[in-house]
Amino acid sequence: MKLKLQKTIYMLSRYFLYGFIIQTLVFNFVFANSVKGQYKSIEEVQVSFTEKELKLASFFKEVEKQSAFVFVYDLKDIDKNAKILLGNKNGSVEDYLLTLSRQLGLKFRQVNNSIEVKRAMVRLPSQEEDYMKRITGKVLDELGDPVPGVAVKEIGSSNGTVTDIDGGFVLDVAEGASLVFSFLGYEKQTIVVSSQTIINVTLEPELHGLNEVVVVGYGTQKKANLTGAVATVGDEQLNKRKIANSSSMLQGLLPGLQVVQNSGAPSGENVSMLVRGFGTFSGAGVNPLVVIDGIPGNLSGINPNDIESVTLLKDAASAAIYGSRAANGVILVTTKQGKSGQMKFTYDFNIGQHSPTTLPDLIYDSAEYMELYNEAALNSAGASPIYTSSEISDYKNSTDEIAYPNFNWVDFMVNPAYVQNHYLGLSGGSETTTFNIGLGYVNQPGTIKPYQYEKYNLRINLTAQPKDHIKLGVNTSINYDITDDTGFDLFSSILSSGPDYAPRLPDGRYSRNAYEKEVNANRFQANPYGMANEVLSAKKGLQLQTSAFIDFKLTEGLTWKVKGGLNINNYKTKSFDGEFSTYNYQSGNLSKIENTNTLDIKTFNDLYPVLYSHLTYEKNVGNHDFRILGGYQMESYKYENLGLGRKSYFINTAQEIDAGPAANQYTSGNSEEWSMMSFFSRLNYSYNDKYLLEANFRADGSSRFAEGNKWGYFPSVSLGWRLSEEGFLQDLTALSDLKLRGSHGVLGNQDIGYYPYQNVLMIGANGSFPFGVYPIDGEVMTAVSTGALVNPNIQWETTAVTNLGFDLSLFGDRLALNFDWFNKETSNILRRAQIPAYIGLNPPIINDGKMRNTGFEVAVNYRNQVGQLNYSVGGNVQSFKNELISFGEREISSVTINEEGHPYNDWYMWEWIGIFQSEDEIASSATQSPMPRPGELKYKDQNEDGVIDQNDRVHISGSFPAFTYNFNFGLQYKAFDFSARFYGSQGGKKFLNNQGAAPFYKGTPPSVEWRNRWTPDNPTNEMPLIYAGEDNSQIFNSPSTYYLKNASFMRLQNLQIGYTLPQSIVAKIGLDHLRVYYAGDNLLTFSDLDGFDPERISNTGTMANYPQNKIHSLGLTINF
Repeated sequence: MKLKLQKTIYMLSRYFLYGFIIQTLVFNFVFANSVKGQYKSIEEVQVSFTEKELKLASFFKEVEKQSAFVFVYDLKDIDKNAKILLGNKNGSVEDYLLTLSRQLGLKFRQVNNSIEVKRAMVRLPSQEEDYMKRITGKVLDELGDPVPGVAVKEIGSSNGTVTDIDGGFVLDVAEGASLVFSFLGYEKQTIVVSSQTIINVTLEPELHGLNEVVVVGYGTQKKANLTGAVATVGDEQLNKRKIANSSSMLQGLLPGLQVVQNSGAPSGENVSMLVRGFGTFSGAGVNPLVVIDGIPGNLSGINPNDIESVTLLKDAASAAIYGSRAANGVILVTTKQGKSGQMKFTYDFNIGQHSPTTLPDLIYDSAEYMELYNEAALNSAGASPIYTSSEISDYKNSTDEIAYPNFNWVDFMVNPAYVQNHYLGLSGGSETTTFNIGLGYVNQPGTIKPYQYEKYNLRINLTAQPKDHIKLGVNTSINYDITDDTGFDLFSSILSSGPDYAPRLPDGRYSRNAYEKEVNANRFQANPYGMANEVLSAKKGLQLQTSAFIDFKLTEGLTWKVKGGLNINNYKTKSFDGEFSTYNYQSGNLSKIENTNTLDIKTFNDLYPVLYSHLTYEKNVGNHDFRILGGYQMESYKYENLGLGRKSYFINTAQEIDAGPAANQYTSGNSEEWSMMSFFSRLNYSYNDKYLLEANFRADGSSRFAEGNKWGYFPSVSLGWRLSEEGFLQDLTALSDLKLRGSHGVLGNQDIGYYPYQNVLMIGANGSFPFGVYPIDGEVMTAVSTGALVNPNIQWETTAVTNLGFDLSLFGDRLALNFDWFNKETSNILRRAQIPAYIGLNPPIINDGKMRNTGFEVAVNYRNQVGQLNYSVGGNVQSFKNELISFGEREISSVTINEEGHPYNDWYMWEWIGIFQSEDEIASSATQSPMPRPGELKYKDQNEDGVIDQNDRVHISGSFPAFTYNFNFGLQYKAFDFSARFYGSQGGKKFLNNQGAAPFYKGTPPSVEWRNRWTPDNPTNEMPLIYAGEDNSQIFNSPSTYYLKNASFMRLQNLQIGYTLPQSIVAKIGLDHLRVYYAGDNLLTFSDLDGFDPERISNTGTMANYPQNKIHSLGLTINF
């Protein structure tokens, strides 16, 4: 049945692809007629005239009739009755505007569908007409000051110059040439040269930033009118990092979003994301909602090259439209759409070398390892020496590297990996139909074998406008990926292997530790090379994400949109836990690694359909602008998994179900589902683009709650005041925009598990469930039992967010500053009730908890141009403080505490103050248990009662970083470009006491720092005596700050250097654009955590999971 299902999936995928290709052809054939374009540039839109001579007003009217453009002008600047002479009856709007510019001295600027008309500020003295003439002039800014470095270029040629320090220029051009004046932060101006020889130009600040359209929930808004806390990043910044995972790519780019890469394993899927802190302790999800082209999805299923922009909704004003799924923030992903015009191809290829950012420096000299192990065993348990002096001497004196190796397992098992990434994009279309197709392939071997990852993805985006009032489209993404690994953390096994044995003996057999020293159960005995070859896990996944929409323009200002989507995920895992033998070289004895020789196969399937529909009404009444949106949404989710397996295979190579004994087989499986219905609305009001109001409301009904509590209600309101539009600030010419914002609203969290209000019954037999099996008449019978008390009255967790901020831009948007302060308070947190353990059942889940996150975000960016040099600098800082407001009785774990008035999972420890140097010092200090010895840890007696106990543990800061930051800069000079980005985290701490930190933990060789350990001859106060991992309870098991390490770091996250070949060269080989580049990721890391990468979301335990990667890539981008 499994094979049949897989074949069916492949067949459907193939037919689906065929259907889309046919659909593309049909769309282009059926809808290839001329209609109005939406947000197209003036060079894309074609118009025609029946007469060649007409009045200016008639020209405006005819263009508006044939296109979506609207002309905006002041009657004092133009003469509507002026006559114009058109050279051709058919042409682009751009061609005709150039004709008007030449004949009437006008200039034009396009902002979306508006074309602003003004009289060009040029002086046109009469001159003799020459074929080539010298043009001189000056370029001034809006203040009348000269602007040096303005690029002056003749359209259609390489002829050009830049203005000097006084804003002047000299250029020889042909009669009738068109000159383009461009400078960063200002609008481009085009002047047609006729009889004049002197051209003076006044540049106007670029309004692109203010008129930029930003994607928000269920629509778009002008950036200038946003009142919520929203951050956006475009594809130019996103694609600087040449990595396969879209989640990791966002790190440091969006203020308010904390992205942590927990592992360097090839799939890159182990990524954690937090928006404005840790919002709940209920066990509900804390990752933000991801919405791709209007449909909830997963970032791992999207190729970074397909992304047009990413928007982060941080506060309730911007996110409340998503209600119960928005408590942890919302990430809106917009993929690239096609544009009408000639078909364009893009090919991007890069090959990169991946290697660990850092590795622990362990002692791999076998004799030294043995001597230190003897010393550690004596210090830990008073044990006799593990290795005899003659055994140690064998390793010290022998030159036989096979019998007595000094083997470095990390160097052997961890090696550079070479990764390739290919992407082919195709886009184009007609005036009525557009398409964008992207095809990607990633091949990423791991730095540790057998880790391997391959991914194929195809995205097809189609849009069509068959009628003026109808627009429709389809977006589809198909992903297929293959992941090979071991199913467990192999890197921990590598670290746990001592240097006294190598992976294989000369005859190919797996070897084991010297002299078969078991030491104790704590030493990891499995040969990691054997584990890598005999214990395998493979995962194959197929993802389909598809959606379709249709927009109807019902009347003027009223539109109706319907959109439906379907996400299907199917994947299969196949793992084999192979048994294998290891041999000792000295004795020749065999020892088996007692794995179960089990083949386990599982299939996982989930289905997520969603449908929403909404009406949008826009109305302008004088200075009052209204926009009202209302709609509903229905969504559901179904998941199931099936598993089967067999044990006790005779040989490891026969990894098929029918090759195992039927007597040792088993099955497993379960299924889950939920559904939700929602209603949502939004009101936007603007008075004179100066005073702004937005209100949102959403009602969600979820099947996860009991009757009477299914519905949650989530309102928000926000206000904005654009001070820069006030008359009293109009004299501040350097001020481009200044807006104050404030908002408050309520969000929810329905990601609480599956029906926690219901009682779960467990069925068992033959001892499967100890409380569910009862003997009756001497026979064991199947019985039903419950494992927990339940509470049918649980309600929604709610998060109230208050946000205050401002947006400031100066000098024509060259300098931008954004600031936000927030207070985020989650109430009714779902948790287990605190009841006595003697009840015998797990406590019920109740609404009893409150948590607050308060913080700020600052982002600053500056860009400028000096001659042909464009440069930019920028950065952002984000900080939050977490606090438990209501928790109940405090709960203490091994090294953390949850207590009201402190952060969640706050460090709670004894304060380490040094090393005991003598018995006299121990006798004169507070009593510790177990009784310490010279060389062991000394703790501070906080309450000065003479005893070190639980009352001396104190709160220690650092469970969350104090702040994270990012700063970047970029340069572009002629054909060269350069950019660098740094990312860092400050103030966080991590508790490390496992492999690589604690000596001989599971046999791990000690790090080289332990050469400076405490001994009677080296009475240091920095390190204790060496010990054997968990065998020393005074050091290893103590909740002390000795193992609490500063995890602050700063890293050079990305560096890129590129060169774009001249057009004269690439045109000869039939290309439009060719750029070669070098890209580096995680090239430098500055941290106090020697040997371990500090970037992990977990604060406790081991850092010995798969190491992070440093990446060197070479690539090229081709357009044709």
